[in-house]
Amino acid sequence: MSDELTSGRVAAESVRETTAMSGGGAVVRTRTNYWAILVAAATALVASSVWYTVFGHAWLTLRGMDASTHVTPQAWEIVGQLLRNLVVALALGTLLRRLGTTTRVGALRLGVLVWI
Repeated sequence: MSDELTSGRVAAESVRETTAMSGGGAVVRTRTNYWAILVAAATALVASSVWYTVFGHAWLTLRGMDASTHVTPQAWEIVGQLLRNLVVALALGTLLRRLGTTTRVGALRLGVLVWI
């Protein structure tokens, strides 16, 4: 019986410390889903590729550039873009995790806030 009381007391103290550290709110401990980060980065790369394939000519024309002189990106530029997308996805994932965002609406709000 004393073991049960001791373990209960330790658990209660740990909850109090965690609650005190978080400012009184509940703490959700989550881990970063690296597969989701990778998928988000790859999806952003594919979406931007589709965007520029569809609207690239109009974009160049509106900027006053000759569309016939447009050069396709080299492999290192695509890899660099993918790495940038990974950094952005990891930063957003870390923000979502640290802020305790668990809903799609909350994630959308954070995305809009970061975008602005």
